[in-house]
Amino acid sequence: MGSTIFTKGFVKLGMVSLAAVTVGLAAQAQGETQRFRISQGSLQQALVEFTVQSQYQFMATEGLLSGKTVTPVIGVMSREEALQRLLEGTGLTYEIDRQGRVILEEDREKHGASGPSNSTSLVQYAAVSDAEIARQSNGAAVTNARNGGDVDETDGDGLEDGAVEEITVTGSNIRGTEPASQVFKYEREEIERTGLTTLPQFLRTLPQVFGGGAQDGNGGGNFVAPGSGAGSNVGFGSGVNLRGLGNRSTLVLLNGRRMAPAGFGEVVDISLIPLPAIDSVEVLPDGASALYGSDAVGGVVNFVLRDDYEGAQTQARYGFVTEGGLDELQLSQTFGKSWNSGHAMLSYEFFDRSFLDSEDRDFSVNSPDPTYLLPEQTRHSVFADVGQSLSDQVEVFATAFYSDREFETFTALTTSPLTSLLTGSTEQFGGTVGGNVNVGNDWLLEVAGTYNETTSLLVNNTFFIPFDPMSSPLFTSINETTSEALVIDAILDGPLFQMSGGQAKAAIGGQFRGETFQRRIGDVVRTDEDRDVYAVFAELNFPFISAENRSPGFERLELNIAARYEDYNDFGSSTDPRIGLVWSPVVGLKFRGTWGTSFKAPLLSELDETGNQAFLLDIENPDNPSEIIPGMIWIGNNSDLGTESATTWTAGVDITPVSVPGLSIEFTYYDIDFEDRITTIRAFLDGFSDPRFASLLTRNPNAELINSLSSLRLFENFSTMFQPEDTQIIFDRRLRNLATVQTNGLDFAASYGFDSDIGTWNVSIGGSYILEFTEQIFEADQPVDIVDTVFNPSDLRLNGAVSWEKDGFASNVQIRHTGAYRDVRETPAANVDSWTTVDLNLSYNTSGNTDSPWLRDTVFSISVQNLFDQNPPFVVGNAGAERNFDPENATSLNRFIAFQISRSW
Repeated sequence: MGSTIFTKGFVKLGMVSLAAVTVGLAAQAQGETQRFRISQGSLQQALVEFTVQSQYQFMATEGLLSGKTVTPVIGVMSREEALQRLLEGTGLTYEIDRQGRVILEEDREKHGASGPSNSTSLVQYAAVSDAEIARQSNGAAVTNARNGGDVDETDGDGLEDGAVEEITVTGSNIRGTEPASQVFKYEREEIERTGLTTLPQFLRTLPQVFGGGAQDGNGGGNFVAPGSGAGSNVGFGSGVNLRGLGNRSTLVLLNGRRMAPAGFGEVVDISLIPLPAIDSVEVLPDGASALYGSDAVGGVVNFVLRDDYEGAQTQARYGFVTEGGLDELQLSQTFGKSWNSGHAMLSYEFFDRSFLDSEDRDFSVNSPDPTYLLPEQTRHSVFADVGQSLSDQVEVFATAFYSDREFETFTALTTSPLTSLLTGSTEQFGGTVGGNVNVGNDWLLEVAGTYNETTSLLVNNTFFIPFDPMSSPLFTSINETTSEALVIDAILDGPLFQMSGGQAKAAIGGQFRGETFQRRIGDVVRTDEDRDVYAVFAELNFPFISAENRSPGFERLELNIAARYEDYNDFGSSTDPRIGLVWSPVVGLKFRGTWGTSFKAPLLSELDETGNQAFLLDIENPDNPSEIIPGMIWIGNNSDLGTESATTWTAGVDITPVSVPGLSIEFTYYDIDFEDRITTIRAFLDGFSDPRFASLLTRNPNAELINSLSSLRLFENFSTMFQPEDTQIIFDRRLRNLATVQTNGLDFAASYGFDSDIGTWNVSIGGSYILEFTEQIFEADQPVDIVDTVFNPSDLRLNGAVSWEKDGFASNVQIRHTGAYRDVRETPAANVDSWTTVDLNLSYNTSGNTDSPWLRDTVFSISVQNLFDQNPPFVVGNAGAERNFDPENATSLNRFIAFQISRSW
């Protein structure tokens, strides 16, 4: 089974590591995209910081900069874009001379100025010595700033002096390339500002992320909404569901690497990743199989580990609901060290939460007792990251992680006299080793091997109601699943040739993936599947127009082309192209668009037929209803499944007006046509007579097929008149590539940051509006629009925030809104109210505000989720689970208050 694949895999992994050290891997080369952090203040001081981070030299006429101020410039972008943002509102523009110097001058279109009369009148600004930089920027911050990192007293990224960090961002395999897709990037500090301290909580607040699917209150035989895509959610994990297309259609990465899924392979459990180990979260809500392969249909979420932390941070948090007995304790410790040639980080987190009883909520008080709305959970997580440059040409890196979460919950139905005590755990561990080498002419080769394993255990003890804790269970079932993934990547990227707008660049690479899935029921292995995947991919980027050759109407014009081919040894292959285009007619206005195809490979668990079932029944003859004949129904998995495929295109505009510094507005239209989705036929006896299912009927089956089905371990003869060999018709209800989903909608976001006499403010609003979300099982069926129906996405989701900071004090108010929708299970359809909640987070940072050695570098905060204690909208319970709310679109937590102390040492 998988032992062979992983024995070979570890040999390959060791060879990769040895080659990485022996051949030598590379120092980062200067490129077009890097991280900037320019403080608000005078333009002259800002240019000092910009020089440190960009290596530009600035020239201007004497006195030109006097009295001019700038707003902060923070984020990952090209040097030219950062400079344009820096100069917004100053009335200045720039040119780059033949020596590469930046010549600042008044905007002639606005002021009628002719610019500097001659070069002799220019004064060099921000040309500071290392000593002056050290005086102004303070030690370790200088190294990081020079390398394009954050200007911070503690952070440093370990690059050698004089280098500028050129990074690869989610959405492209080419260093220094800004993707044509919209990418939402959330820094750890921004996430913490919301008062949310787990990644599942934060991801669920994003308008593009539908709450449906795997979550801690939705799994393990507990209440799972129909069509949620949660699968069994054996380990009570939490996944990501972009665009409402299901957890399995969203690719989750850690530091750009795949992770092994939990449960039956349908979800990567992000609840096992501790927030203190995360530097940022990057969300690409666009099809991206051309870049990353299978699963990237709804998009990609990449969790980036911290690699530039210097010092130690201790954090403690305690929270509780104001109604009920649920409380949480969270403790974490992070150590980090950066030096000129490397870095190291180690982070540990402990998380413990008690259960939320259904009796603690008036909307679910009629649920059978005992029933938990949220399970009791305890988690330990350890993450480590290290990188080291061995020479000017050599860099090696490694990450490692281990998480273990245990849970306990009760679930019961009003339709049954029984209750189930569900206990279990999810354990995940793994890591990456690799490195990169500069092979010459700014071409960088990166080779890495990643292994990770996830085991989910579910123990179901069944009791009579009322539950007696001293009684023995009526029966016990044990279900354990294990998924393993070994990935070996090699990617080479660099410049191809010089174009008028800059360097044309390319990336080429290959990947091997070995995946296994095993399921045990008790001590018996029921499923044991594995697969090998080989992939090759390429990406090209052509900058036709940039700041180097801009002209009226064309500030920037850039084309990106990518393609990937993946071959699976168990079912087939897929080739997926992608095209992206970016056009900026003027500074502050950018249009972008993408088109591409994506795919989703069937799960290993879905290809395994060992658990299939068949039933022999007495049915009405579909050709003569007055006659009773023997018919067989065949259900379960299907080894002949193929890929699910999607075509996606987007069009968007980004507006950062020069006349309003600090304002940013973004709009994106998306359209997804998702075909051949794997689905189960929702029919039973009616399937024999419904003409829609005619292609799934086998009339007068041969003896071989009848014998194979009647020999199944789970075959049952429910006929009172016939034996299996008499079977006249078979209804094949196994999983099939049948369904089609079409969805389109709008994403929008706006933010405005500004300074005032009473502090620094930032106001933002983001949202997603679904125009269409239709499902169709057969071509002859009429598409059914499921948007705004219970257990499916609401058409409108909004997230607005107002934050304020001054003298160490900070506040953040967040308002979240989910639009009203309908419960179509009732006739006529019942209205479900909209849901609006408010979160509040208040904090005080003592850094620079106290001389006390006991209080310095400490942050005190209090956060309140659902400040006004709004119940989720009432929805009639499903299938005897009287929870009476929709867990796909709301939560049962209600008001939750938390106190937190964080100390840096």
